[in-house]
Amino acid sequence: NPLSEHPCDRGKVAKQSEGEQMHYLIAGGGDFGTRYLRKLNIARKRRNLPIESITVIDNNPNCKAKKFVEKIPRAQIEVADLLEFGNAIWRRRNEFKNATWVPAPIAPHIFAHWMKEKLEKEYKVKLTPLVYSWDHVKLPFIKALPDGRLLLSHAPGMCPVNCTEPADCAITKGPRWWEMKNTIKEITTNLPQEKSIDYVAMLFGEHHYGVDGYGVGGIPMNSIYNELDKLSAVARTGKGRIGVATTSSCHAVVTLFEIQNLEAVMTQLNNGQKRGNVESYL
Repeated sequence: NPLSEHPCDRGKVAKQSEGEQMHYLIAGGGDFGTRYLRKLNIARKRRNLPIESITVIDNNPNCKAKKFVEKIPRAQIEVADLLEFGNAIWRRRNEFKNATWVPAPIAPHIFAHWMKEKLEKEYKVKLTPLVYSWDHVKLPFIKALPDGRLLLSHAPGMCPVNCTEPADCAITKGPRWWEMKNTIKEITTNLPQEKSIDYVAMLFGEHHYGVDGYGVGGIPMNSIYNELDKLSAVARTGKGRIGVATTSSCHAVVTLFEIQNLEAVMTQLNNGQKRGNVESYL
């Protein structure tokens, strides 16, 4: 079935409220992280933007970003492994709630990993990736991976590196009729009952300062925490199906999970093991 057309956000750029101080958390201090750090600093200097702090998270204290951090006011490196930094994200909610997360292009979907670990630990459940067939969905690019991730793109070709997803597509030059978060809602709500999804968390990356060529995509931490709360409401019941989508206007990575009660899973595994032992003995 063809997807519905959705009014796009018309190249929307994140806006700051008057007097608001911006805090940024950049995932990684390598090539991309350093590029984002420098872009934010240039935008601050040229437009007098109210950036209060920039923190680069990297497990290497001497990462590429270090020499730039040392020259930028209120910038710092926090030495931490990104896969383990989720523990700090949840523990330091009050500290980070007004910050913006700048994801790494090579790991944009890391919050799915962090949320999975958080929900499993807190609610004693098991989250198993769901792998569905999406052959009925017509997109320029759609691919389901064996680990449960679903890769989606409305782009009909290779996007420019610094594209800010404007109202007119940089590739087709025509109106951008799509908005990926609406596409995700459409394909995940039009599922048969036996595959229905209770809730999909939308982690939407907005472009900050994109209008002047120094665009940096960021996800508000407060929206991440709010989406986790909605997933938690399902997880605490011990059953259901949920999803985590990291998305821009044109591209997304989505992971769907089946929630199972951990005790029930262990009982099932133990029974299966016992049956296996009996069959081996016989």
